[in-house]
Amino acid sequence: MEVRFSLDGSLGRLARWLRLLGGDAAGRPADSLRAALRRARAEERVLLTRSADLERFGGTPPRAGWLRIVADDLPAQLLQVDRRWPVLDRADPLRRCALCNRSTEELPADRARPRVPPFVARTQERYRICPACGRIYWEATHATAIARFVRELRSRRDPAARTGGNGDEEDAGPDLSSPAP
Repeated sequence: MEVRFSLDGSLGRLARWLRLLGGDAAGRPADSLRAALRRARAEERVLLTRSADLERFGGTPPRAGWLRIVADDLPAQLLQVDRRWPVLDRADPLRRCALCNRSTEELPADRARPRVPPFVARTQERYRICPACGRIYWEATHATAIARFVRELRSRRDPAARTGGNGDEEDAGPDLSSPAP
């Protein structure tokens, strides 16, 4: 089963990149920790936050687990998440909308071409569309760049650092305040 995440507004860039990798990462820039925690509990999602004040905002962690992101830069944040839940191994770029988190659907080229830039219409054959917001995706240079980024991150992994990935709060406990590599 795929791990589903709930992120607060402090992790907007991480949420977008988890979506670009095909992950289910719910969260908007305006989401407070309280809103992300509420969503994590209601939808059985893993909570990702930079806040150390989880107990102040509702006491118990969500049943699916949680992780305090201590890294400042995106690659280190992704590696921190990947140590617990192998998001890099499951990367499936462009399968989720980077903006609204909905699963994208295939879009026939003849329906996509009138809606994309002329160069894209001439050079691309495969398209995906978000059924919620209508954003169209295609596998061009950005998909290649995402794949290269994922390969680079995989090469930086520390195999000894993986902590299990089941999302249980007990498993997350000791790692919450340790810095990312």
